[in-house]
Amino acid sequence: MQPRTRLAGRDRPAHTEDTRSVPWVAVLLLTASLAGCATPSRLASRGAPCVHGCLEAPARLRQALASGNAGAEVAMGLRESDQARLAGAQFWFRQAAAQGDAAGEFHVGLDYAQGFGVAQNYAMANRWYRRAAAEGNLYAQYDLAYDYQHGRGVAPSLTKANLWLGRAARGGLAVAEYALGYNFGNGFGVTRDYATANHWFHRAAIQGFGPAEAALALDYELALGCARNLKKADFWWRTAALQGFLPAEYALGTRYAMGLGVARNPVRAHHWFRKAALRGFPAAEAAVGIDDLLGRGTARNAPRGIGWLRKAAAENNASAEYYLGAAYEQGWGVARNTAKAHAWWRKARAHADLAAARAHACQLAALSRRSAPLHARSARPAPRQDGSGWEPPRARRSFPSTCGFYPEVAQLLHEQGTAVVRVCIGTDGALVRKPTLVRSSGLPRLDAAALRYASATSGHWRAARVHGKPISFCAKLPVRFAIRKGAQAAGMARVP
Repeated sequence: MQPRTRLAGRDRPAHTEDTRSVPWVAVLLLTASLAGCATPSRLASRGAPCVHGCLEAPARLRQALASGNAGAEVAMGLRESDQARLAGAQFWFRQAAAQGDAAGEFHVGLDYAQGFGVAQNYAMANRWYRRAAAEGNLYAQYDLAYDYQHGRGVAPSLTKANLWLGRAARGGLAVAEYALGYNFGNGFGVTRDYATANHWFHRAAIQGFGPAEAALALDYELALGCARNLKKADFWWRTAALQGFLPAEYALGTRYAMGLGVARNPVRAHHWFRKAALRGFPAAEAAVGIDDLLGRGTARNAPRGIGWLRKAAAENNASAEYYLGAAYEQGWGVARNTAKAHAWWRKARAHADLAAARAHACQLAALSRRSAPLHARSARPAPRQDGSGWEPPRARRSFPSTCGFYPEVAQLLHEQGTAVVRVCIGTDGALVRKPTLVRSSGLPRLDAAALRYASATSGHWRAARVHGKPISFCAKLPVRFAIRKGAQAAGMARVP
C-alpha cells in the first residue's frame, strides 16, 4: 500500500495534487458570472468558490453547502454531472473527498477512471477507490476489484480482485455478486466451483440484475451447480427477457424455436427474436432474417429477410453470412449469383469460431473491457441524506444492462464519442416522453444507440424527490461510447 500524506486534517494518497480546489484560472472562468452567490461561510473560508449551478440549486442545499456538509457537496456534484457540467461536478466531489467522505472519494476516483472533468488516470482512480473501499463504499470495492482483475492502474491480481469482490458482494451489491459468481464459474483466481457460482448468481438475480438472471437460467438448463430444472430455467430466461436483457430475449426465442423446456412455437420465437433484433442484437437480426427468408413463424418476405441478414452480416455474424450465400445460390430475394454465394460462404467459414463466441455476443461484450459499456452518470449511487430535501433521480437495481447497445460494427470501426440525451422521468420512474438528443456524438450510429439505451431505462428509475415526495424531472443523460485497448475476452460486467 502506498504511503499517505495529509490534506486538511485528512489522509489522502501520496503523489496526488492538492484536492482542495481546482486551478484558480479555471475557477474564475467557471464562476465569473456567479460571484457572491454563496453567503460568507465555512465554504468560503476553505477557499472554495461558488461554481456554476449554485444559483439554481435549492435553497436548503445552498445552506448545507455553506456549512461545509460533505453529503451536500456530493449531492451538488451529482447535480452538476446530471447537467453535463463535469468540471463543476469534479470540484464538489473533491470538496467532499477532502473531508474524508467515502462517496466523494469514490466519485473523484470514478472521474479519473472515466476522464470526466480531469485527464484519465487509472492509477489515480485506483488510489481514490482504495480510500473509499477501506471505508466500506461498495461501489469503490467493486471498481477496485475490477482494476485488479484487469491490471488497470495496478499490477493484475485475481486473488486481490476476488478479495474485494467478496467484500462488495457480501455487502449486497448485485453486480459484484454476479462478477464473483462469474469468477467461480470460470475458475478465475479461485478453484472452479459451479455451486458457489450458482449461489452468487441467485443472490444477484433476486435483485433483478439481468446478466445474473440469464446466468442462473443457463445453470438450471445445463445443471451447473444445481439440479437440472427446465421450468426454473424458463422462469429466469423469461424474467431477464421481460426486463429487456438482450441475450435473454434471444435465448427465449431460441427456446421457442427449438422447443427447449417449452412447446415449440415458431411464432413466439420470431416475436422474441424481433424484439432483440430491433435493438441491434446481431444474432437476433440473423434469426429474424432467416425467419423472413424461409417463412418461419411469419409470412415469407425474402427481400425483408435479406435486409436483416445484411445488418447481421455487417457485424460478422456467420449464420447471416451463410444464409446470404444460400439466398444468392437459390435466388431468394436477390438475383442468383454463384460467385457472390461462394464469397459469402467463405466469409461464414472464416467467422465460424467468431460466431460460436458471439452466440452470447452481448453478454461477452458486457464482460469485456473491449466494449467499454455505456456510462450514465445519473445512475450513480445516491448521496447520503444531507438535509436539503432534494434527491436527484437515480437508477433502481433493475436498471437495464447496457449490454448490446454499443453496435459491434461501431466497435469494429473504432467509432467513439459521447452523446447527451434528455430524459424526462415521471413520478413512477417511467419516462413520460420519448428521449431526445441534446448533443450529438458526431456519429449517427452512436446517437441512435444512445437514444435506444435511454428508452430502455423507462420504468427503471427512482424518481427525483423533494422532502421524500416523488416529482417529475427532466435531466441530461451523458452516454459515452469508448473502446479500451488490450481487451480481454472475459472479465467483469461494467454497468451504470
